Amino acid sequence: MDSHWIKQGANVAHQRILEITSHFSTARMSNTKTVKVAHLDTEAAYQMPKPYDSSKPTLVLVNSFTTSSELYRSQYANKELTDAMNLISIELLGHGQTRTKSENFTYWDTAIMNLQVLDALKITGKIFVLGTSQGGWITTRMAVLAPDKIAGIIPLGTSMDYESARTRDLGCWNGPEDLAPNIKLWSSTTATPDFEPKEDYCNFLIDIGFGKDCPKEARDFWVKEIQANYQGDEGRRRIRMAAVNLAERDGLHHRLFDVKCPVLWLHGTADPVYTVANAKHELEMFVNAPAKDLKVVEGGQHFLSFSHPEVVDEALIEFVGLNNVSQLQSSPRKQLRKYVPFEIQPRPQENGQILFAGWSNTILSTTNQIISQGFQNLNQNISGLSTADEDITALHSAIGNHNGLLACLTNTGALLTADPDPGYNQTSHLKNLTTESSPRLSHLALATNDRVAVTFKQAPNGNLCHILEFNTFDNFVAWYNDPSAEQSRPGKHHMLPGRPKQLLAGAATFLLLMESGEVYSWGDSRYRSLGRAVAGGAEVATVPADTPAPIYALGGLDVEKIACSGWLSGALCRDGGGYLWGSARPSGGEHEIACLREVSSAAELALIDFYDDEGEPMDVVDVAVGTAHVVVVLKEASGKHRVFVAGNNEDGQLGIDSGTKFVEDWTEVSELSGQDIDQVVCGPRSTYITTSRPS
Repeated sequence: MDSHWIKQGANVAHQRILEITSHFSTARMSNTKTVKVAHLDTEAAYQMPKPYDSSKPTLVLVNSFTTSSELYRSQYANKELTDAMNLISIELLGHGQTRTKSENFTYWDTAIMNLQVLDALKITGKIFVLGTSQGGWITTRMAVLAPDKIAGIIPLGTSMDYESARTRDLGCWNGPEDLAPNIKLWSSTTATPDFEPKEDYCNFLIDIGFGKDCPKEARDFWVKEIQANYQGDEGRRRIRMAAVNLAERDGLHHRLFDVKCPVLWLHGTADPVYTVANAKHELEMFVNAPAKDLKVVEGGQHFLSFSHPEVVDEALIEFVGLNNVSQLQSSPRKQLRKYVPFEIQPRPQENGQILFAGWSNTILSTTNQIISQGFQNLNQNISGLSTADEDITALHSAIGNHNGLLACLTNTGALLTADPDPGYNQTSHLKNLTTESSPRLSHLALATNDRVAVTFKQAPNGNLCHILEFNTFDNFVAWYNDPSAEQSRPGKHHMLPGRPKQLLAGAATFLLLMESGEVYSWGDSRYRSLGRAVAGGAEVATVPADTPAPIYALGGLDVEKIACSGWLSGALCRDGGGYLWGSARPSGGEHEIACLREVSSAAELALIDFYDDEGEPMDVVDVAVGTAHVVVVLKEASGKHRVFVAGNNEDGQLGIDSGTKFVEDWTEVSELSGQDIDQVVCGPRSTYITTSRPS
């Protein structure tokens, strides 16, 4: 466990509180939206300061007792924070504008509701959860209910216990005793149409949450907010049940064993409800979290995101950013903004290739072993997967999600899946699912929307490519294990002339390169991501978006390699030409890669065009793309390699050691100039450059 003590100058904290207070000085507008979810037939209220961007990680914010999503106004107003991640605050059952027909509910119900809200809004990728006070134990409940969905939790000023004698011995409040008078006051067998919480209660909550010196504007806002949220008989019943939940909740100590994601706990020394001593004791109980850290904030109040937003926001940007589970560098766990040697342990004895570069994991493959670094622990001898009939010597077509590798193929066409080992600590092993009757696969791709496409190994003289599509990865595995089962049949079957060389996937698209050099695309045609016109679109075309069709702009160019991620794709030709299409800013951001901005139609591609210092054209020898960035390797006539980058740099993925968040024009990575580059690989928001080892 790591523990840090953070001190912030009183004048800095006071100035930021004044800035936050200005947000409260105006009357509240209707900032929330609602979405219907199945659990308890609930209309769940949520607030998002910006539209959802699937290329970014998402932070779920869970508010404290009888507050609302307005608790995180400071975070919504922080452009650096909203540029780095999606923010969505979901109001708990019994809070804000969330409504359910059930008068009784628990914190487990809220955790289930929150997960259903994420599904309903189609929020995927890396999802983190921050919760203040009662929100803290919601983060843990979400993590144990959906370990494959939640990438990390950030409890603020909270406790993982019930309101126990143990916590009181460590200096925490007596919740049941403090809440009992209000629960009694809010209990009634007759209708109370004129009910609203008394100002005494509102000021009690403000004093213990925001601090007794809470600025008048903020205090006035929260008195009105609390009273407005709990009006009439229905409001009385909701606030009563919220208080019952707080006073009589179940503890989580034994369940902390089941939390398998990183934990960042922030706690203020001026918190009158729960103490730093309790936080230190309980953090040790997250025995299977791959990383856990306690940041103690000097003078921090119970509602820490209000009293010390700069400290909280800075910690969030670091924690939610890349390398939070040491997938890029073992220590320190900070974002890398320039290229550094990738040191993986145990160090392989021979050169390897990047097999998989994901959100939270890097996996290196050599001729006899795979070695992983990051969230998923996957270290295995490849030769142990071979059988008497199969000699497995190479792996390829690796697919995965934010938790790590899901599956890959072997040189023999066998399917390997990454199966968790019994127990915890994110240890997995590759399992060979292939039997004598199994189909032999040549390529495998997984789109961000969970659709899977596969192609099959062909006879030496075969020239017909069969492509199967599946709605989900689980559907695909079920079909592979039993192709005859009706419930696991593929969603689509395509046939194309030729032999497949590469099959890749983006956010919602597939890209297929044939050995003949022809490139096919299909899927979601938004953002010009298919590189071709589609039937029903603005331009004349006969093939619909969901059917593979050639990218005619690449016709006759003899494409050697394709690259695809997010809504962005690229192609490398044997003659040294390179092309890009799609978008690095699909959500309507103000920036775009300059050459893509010049494209005027869905069927037009952008040329990757470079000249050396003498004005001579340079050949493109490699290209790789992340969800919103591009890396190209060029070669001068002299044979010298040069690396240029463009696109999103919020996580430092361009490696140019710049604070610039988006680079529109091609920029050279000067320290890589002249190096003998073997391979360039992009993860969603990371870049790997493999160079030849010195002799």
